[in-house]
Amino acid sequence: MIKYITYNSFNCRSGHALKDIFTCYILASVVDGLEVLPQENWNANPSCGWGYDQRIINFDTSESQSMLDEGDLIKINIKEPEPPQWNGMSFEYFSNLKRQIEEAPQGSIVVLSRTTRVLFHQLTDWYNKKLIERDLFADVLLVLRNLYFKDHEPKTIDCLSIHIRRGDVADPDHRLNQYMYWAVDHFEQAIVSFRKLHPHVPIYIFSENKLSDDLKVLERHDNLRLVLGDINSLKEDIDHMISSRFFMPCNSGLSTWVSYISRGEIIISKDKEIKHFHREHVW
Repeated sequence: MIKYITYNSFNCRSGHALKDIFTCYILASVVDGLEVLPQENWNANPSCGWGYDQRIINFDTSESQSMLDEGDLIKINIKEPEPPQWNGMSFEYFSNLKRQIEEAPQGSIVVLSRTTRVLFHQLTDWYNKKLIERDLFADVLLVLRNLYFKDHEPKTIDCLSIHIRRGDVADPDHRLNQYMYWAVDHFEQAIVSFRKLHPHVPIYIFSENKLSDDLKVLERHDNLRLVLGDINSLKEDIDHMISSRFFMPCNSGLSTWVSYISRGEIIISKDKEIKHFHREHVW
């Protein structure tokens, strides 16, 4: 028998959920004989209390969910880091977790939860600090892209897609407003700059239909379409952004994962920070 790993993901937003879920794939890349068991709640879940759910990757749970439900595996629940590590676990915690998994008996399933997460950019940081022998980022990036493209025909839409986060962070009283919200003027300047290089390429702007009225001023630009969607259009909007010839992310977990999967050209703002974003390899 072999060992398995899974994640009891309760973070409904696509960006947050994949940060948690892909910690399993990262650990499977460094522990021999460790396989990832996806759960049904890793996929779109209409009952999610926040009204958001993970719609970037469609995980195949046809076999794994029955293995989880049968209860024949030895369950090992991993205690999450304290305090919660929203910015990723320490290397010391990662090393101890790796050792704990290696010492687990065959036929066991390691269950992660809450903020037991490794972020993609940490892999390169650890490699640059000589804490690990090779940079694992390229390995897990390939896994991510393979999972997406098994259900999608690779294609290129000749356009620039811009993701602008609105909704909750556009509320001035929201705790994330000060650093997650980018003013419309920033995108106005980006569009003008892009048009100088690509005057005829169509532009699509994707955002939420909540607290996004300020973006309507951008419709004055020729050959530009403003797409203000909701949970029902999210999957289609994600697929369009991933397939775009050019993609411009914002400070959003959704933007980050679209950038990782995309095979188009990623246009990054030089004067803005995208939290937890890995720049080093693919850009």
